Amino acid sequence: PEVLEETELPPTALPTQPTVILVIGENADQRVVSQTQAVLELLTSENDQALDVQESLSAEMLLPNVQIVVGVGPALDLSVLAAGAPEISFVVIGNPLAASAPNLSVIGDPIIEARRQAFMAGYLSAIASDDNKIAALIPSGADNLDLVVESYVIGARFFCGNCRPQYPPYNPFPQWETIPADMGMGEFRSVVENYLNIGVEILYVHGELASAEKLTYLAETGVSVIGDTIPDNARNNWVGTITTSPERTLTELWPDLM
Repeated sequence: PEVLEETELPPTALPTQPTVILVIGENADQRVVSQTQAVLELLTSENDQALDVQESLSAEMLLPNVQIVVGVGPALDLSVLAAGAPEISFVVIGNPLAASAPNLSVIGDPIIEARRQAFMAGYLSAIASDDNKIAALIPSGADNLDLVVESYVIGARFFCGNCRPQYPPYNPFPQWETIPADMGMGEFRSVVENYLNIGVEILYVHGELASAEKLTYLAETGVSVIGDTIPDNARNNWVGTITTSPERTLTELWPDLM
């Protein structure tokens, strides 16, 4: 019989290009994910790094070439992995329960960001209004609903005080209403018409209420609109978009992470 010589297989080559891993956690805000991925694509290209996008992360994935891990999501916990890999820089975005550590940075608290966003919406509404006639439409199922309403009102009154109109009708402002995000167009038109009848000039449309159909109707009425999401297309009645973004903070933090 023929005797076969035993040969050794060459060792599997480990990847060598410096790599950044983006982990997208469950229930992550897709707008924040898109913004984070866009800025990471720019930063990694400038530093000759590869960007690896994952939906989960394990210790086995933290190979020697991994330099930075960025996680996005309110329930994404990277603290254990960070503690076990002190040579890697970790960043968590949008998790209110995350705690920073020597190699773990935390960006953004969804509750604080929601308050700031609503405050700025109220403030911008008051600035853009000629007679303080401003109102907000907020989904009744919105996260932190009471904080959003309170912050919107505080933001408006921070600029206009009692927000008393100089010209009739002399209703109290700012006004607000919470309505279901899936409210039909018939009911939605009725709500908006009530505001138009009292002379509302600026309407803040929050969250899921800013659908293309509803925004098209609002453009037809001529009322000016402020939103927290970028509209599907340019509209003459669009005053501005109030958004939060991790881009600037992540860019400023990058040299330290490297």
